[in-house]
Amino acid sequence: MALTMIILLIILVGIIESWIYGKEGVIKIIVPIMILSLANFLLVYGKILVGDNFSTIIFCLSSIPLIIVSGIWLLVVWMRSPKEKGNNRKKIAIVFSLLITFVILFIPPLNHEDKFNMYKEDYFAVSDAIFQAYDQEKLPMGKQINTSELNRFEDIFPKTIINKMKKLNDSAGVYAYIVADKDVIYFSFGATFQSIDGIAICRNNKDPSRDTALKARFFDRNTEFTYITDNVYQFFDGL
Repeated sequence: MALTMIILLIILVGIIESWIYGKEGVIKIIVPIMILSLANFLLVYGKILVGDNFSTIIFCLSSIPLIIVSGIWLLVVWMRSPKEKGNNRKKIAIVFSLLITFVILFIPPLNHEDKFNMYKEDYFAVSDAIFQAYDQEKLPMGKQINTSELNRFEDIFPKTIINKMKKLNDSAGVYAYIVADKDVIYFSFGATFQSIDGIAICRNNKDPSRDTALKARFFDRNTEFTYITDNVYQFFDGL
């Protein structure tokens, strides 16, 4: 749904830019506007929908050459516009196009806490399902469920939960689900260089920051926790 809305919004902005430019000579900006729209899509997709920080950087860097090419192209059209009829309208269209891109360029990307708030219902649905599987002795403590092997757990979780796990992987960057404790589930974002972080969802008012055994159970055995909201913490381990 979010991807569809972004695509429609980018197309709408392109149509508005072409409309402002006017019918006369609009063919001259169709290609650079399409290139700029692609750059805008990469920026928005990378900052909002992509799950992990590394992929966000890749998408944003990929947009830079497109912005440069389309920007130079539009500036050439700008310099030639005084000789054409309705040049003020054409200049407004070019300024509007570049302004939209620069606004998107400097909007900060969503962090993991932002994405937790966006997909909160999915996080809690998955954690409830994992807690239930643990209580029913279908999963042992310490079990790690990698998103690359979710098909192996179709006999434990219903399809709706498997789909939510895939969604959290695609949109929030969750690479693994870990039964960290009888009252704690880790949603791991994977390792970056020599560190790892993620979201810890708890039950029974568990405070993981006070559990020294839990802190020393995984990763580099020095896990730190930061409170987000009731029963939800961000965890970090490594350098």
